[in-house]
Amino acid sequence: NTRKYAPQDLHFPFVAIQLQWSTLPIIDWHDIDLHSREYVFLKEIGVREVPDLRKLIDRIIEEHNDQKKELNNEYKLPIALKFLAENFQQHYSKLWKTTKIKRPFLPSILPSKTIILSSSEQVFKDKNPLCATLLPNVVQLFEKYFNISLLGIKDRPTLTIAFDILMKKKQEILNVETARKIFAYMNELDGLSRTLIERVSKFAFIPLERNNNFMKPSQVFIRSDNSITTYDDDDDDDDDDEITQIIGNGSRKRNNTKTTTTSKNKKFKTISSTPLIMDDTSGLIDYINYGSEGNSFLLNIGVLHYPSTTTLVELLIDRQANYFSNLNQNNLQQKLYVYTNCLRQLAITINELQSMSLIKRLKTKAWCLGYQVIDGCTNNEKQRIFKIVSPNQIYLDDDHQCAIDLRPLLPPDEPELTELYEKFGASWLSECVKRTLVHKGNIVTSDRCNKLRDLIQYRLDMLFVNNRGEKMENLHEKHVEMLRTNLSVYEVDSIQCQLTFQKTTITLDSTNSSSCVLEYDKNKVVLYFQKHLRAFDYIDIASELVRYVFKKSLDTIVHTISDKLSSPLETLKRRGIPVDRLLQYKQRDIRSTVEMIEEKSKLNHYYHETHVKINGCIEDFNCQQTKNDTKLFSILKQGREYTQTNVIQQEYIKDEIDHSCEIVPSTNMIRYKDLFHSIPLYIEENILITNKMLDQAKQLAWILIELANHVFKIPIETLHLYRDINGARIAFNDRHALFFNLRYYEQVFADKVQPYLQATTSSSSISMIHTIVNFYYILICHELAHNIERAHNSNFIHHLQTIAVKFMTEKDSFLQKFSFQNYL
Repeated sequence: NTRKYAPQDLHFPFVAIQLQWSTLPIIDWHDIDLHSREYVFLKEIGVREVPDLRKLIDRIIEEHNDQKKELNNEYKLPIALKFLAENFQQHYSKLWKTTKIKRPFLPSILPSKTIILSSSEQVFKDKNPLCATLLPNVVQLFEKYFNISLLGIKDRPTLTIAFDILMKKKQEILNVETARKIFAYMNELDGLSRTLIERVSKFAFIPLERNNNFMKPSQVFIRSDNSITTYDDDDDDDDDDEITQIIGNGSRKRNNTKTTTTSKNKKFKTISSTPLIMDDTSGLIDYINYGSEGNSFLLNIGVLHYPSTTTLVELLIDRQANYFSNLNQNNLQQKLYVYTNCLRQLAITINELQSMSLIKRLKTKAWCLGYQVIDGCTNNEKQRIFKIVSPNQIYLDDDHQCAIDLRPLLPPDEPELTELYEKFGASWLSECVKRTLVHKGNIVTSDRCNKLRDLIQYRLDMLFVNNRGEKMENLHEKHVEMLRTNLSVYEVDSIQCQLTFQKTTITLDSTNSSSCVLEYDKNKVVLYFQKHLRAFDYIDIASELVRYVFKKSLDTIVHTISDKLSSPLETLKRRGIPVDRLLQYKQRDIRSTVEMIEEKSKLNHYYHETHVKINGCIEDFNCQQTKNDTKLFSILKQGREYTQTNVIQQEYIKDEIDHSCEIVPSTNMIRYKDLFHSIPLYIEENILITNKMLDQAKQLAWILIELANHVFKIPIETLHLYRDINGARIAFNDRHALFFNLRYYEQVFADKVQPYLQATTSSSSISMIHTIVNFYYILICHELAHNIERAHNSNFIHHLQTIAVKFMTEKDSFLQKFSFQNYL
């Protein structure tokens, strides 16, 4: 085909021959001499020795496409590409810089092994899993003639270019299987910058197992290398039952799945010690692992080992519903364990949260794990279920009895979660329950009623102050004065308690109610307690006093008030409470408890008890005994029955109300080196030990051991002597160990028995010996009765009578034979 062409559109014939390009326009001069003047002339007017660069690239593409149509397994480089390589330096290098060729023409291979044409900007020399790589023979071809970098081809892409390629092709090339290799390759690339990290954080490109979605760097996490031990799957069955099993008594068990020790019978898995690292958190906190190199890349661009506080809040709120969907018995406990650990971590770091929008969401959205007891399938069965709710639907357990009776939604048994829930709106159960206590049945007064009233009033000045004597905050001072002047105490048949919660009211029986209730109006204050109770519950009493005296009830004070009421004054002194200073006003300006009781006994005919005032110390038991005898004869002469079994002293102990009076005196006694007829003697410090004292110890020990062996037949080891300075006790029972005061024997009996110590015959006819033996017989009966019943109540009296009658005959027989002849 001949037609006229412009010189620059024609080529010398050898070009077409070399390129095997039959359609290339050439001059019709096949045998032209390359060194002739004609050749030079044609060249000067524009006839081409090489094709135009763009046309040559078109030829390369054409050859490539023609070859692809042929199902030939061996790919051959286009002839035009070889021509370009051979002539680039001489004819194309300058043109290449200005033309900016964008078309793909370089044969390259994809990670999928497919051969394609790529532009110089899209292809790289080094093999990679992300984009096309020049065929090795292409690299060799160009490197034969010049440095291939002149074409703008680099060994590998920058990280920015690689990420752009990844985002463009992620649907095609990126999945769980390929991600490990791709991310590892990207970890080797240069170009990481803060700008790139911020840019990358906005895109979702990280694949998840069992999920077709891609995640952003902030939505996935990589486990750290450190490890801890978690519970074994063998425990799962028990833990599953924790939530679904029937709980017969309505109580809650603590689910303690955190393992700190290793058992031979359990297998353990190792997991990261980083917070929130658990076995399977998928769906809530998604962990990934793409190998050390791949993970390194992801960590460098912002993936964390565990969620930040902000991220954790978002995950808990946004994912909890989906996380707890499709539950079964195999994964229920595991999911609850994971979720609870997430809450623990949030509790630890919650103060770092600054976002007001997230704080608002925490107050209004559902994210709190709670447990509730509901009725099971049968009448007596109860089942524990869980719910995820907003904080204002959770009730914090500060009254476990109410929790059992009312069955509110409670937090897990974790102190840090209680604090976390409260921070965002959870309420304390006691503040949401209206408790109404009402006394029921007959109202009666009694000796212990009066003593409890007197105890409260006597110690009132130290109940509601600190150790400095400063009044506690939020005191209702008028109510304190009401307790001082208008307090009454009565026994009743029962105390009924009504609990109102969430518009529902339940009534508890007296066994599940408080032991007492304080009722008041503007003129009086009355404390009622259940008469069937054998001992006072000072916690209940203190709770009622606190509720009445403080403008805002404070549970933390209840135990302090209870302790101040129930403990001996000497014990309170040892604890640092300045009892004498706090009660000096009472001692100086107010009538003593005893005086008030005595006055009331004169005014009330039904009150037939004589109260003996003892100041807590007795210097001389004999002198005191003389006074007691005088009072006894006076009572007998007046015809009044003496029913008083306790004494009241400044050291006013709770056991003188209704508990055991058998308390070890608050003295420091040291055991003497020798035994007295196998009985040890304990002597208070600073006492001068004399031979006379030791001889009298032998006398008392002889009486006791003879009674123990011949009458009561009790082990001698249970008997002990003690010698104090001025204590008020004759004997006491310390956890079934019987102690007898030697000083009492010295001051009351020792001188009187002196004439009969060396008698060689029986003392059966000696009145004083009868008195001494009978006294210690009854005293031992008394202390033995305390082995069964600590309190001085009707049960104690019954046991004392039983013991006394039981051994009366043996005692009478013993008296006929007893003497001091062998006491030495």
